[in-house]
Amino acid sequence: MIVPHHLEFDHLFRYHQADDGIVIPVALESGDQRVEFEAKIDTAATYCVFARVHGERLGLDIERGVEQRFGTALGVFTAYGHQVHLQTLEFRFESYVFFASDDALTKNVLGRRGWLDMLKVGIIDYLDELYVSRFDAI
Repeated sequence: MIVPHHLEFDHLFRYHQADDGIVIPVALESGDQRVEFEAKIDTAATYCVFARVHGERLGLDIERGVEQRFGTALGVFTAYGHQVHLQTLEFRFESYVFFASDDALTKNVLGRRGWLDMLKVGIIDYLDELYVSRFDAI
């Protein structure tokens, strides 16, 4: 049964249709180090996974994180989990993210755990609009 519902959002971000997917700015912080880059929203990805170089720029010893194997349509790769502060579109929160072990993996992905589960998101793709609010469970 479909029930009419109204949602409200705090922010509107306009992305560029020419980009490969919905790409947004990201900042990660660990201690007094900060790194900024862009990442693709991937609602099919369970976790946030970033290029190794971003973790190294934060001063993290990548392999000291929790090892995790990830499977994609293109194969399997290893990444290591670390607790960091993640900021996107005016929202900042602690997040458990992964950094690829291989320097050749340069994709940056915002997944369901550690990003999407912290936010309320609406997308109108034909208008290139991403609506976002912090998710506060009652």
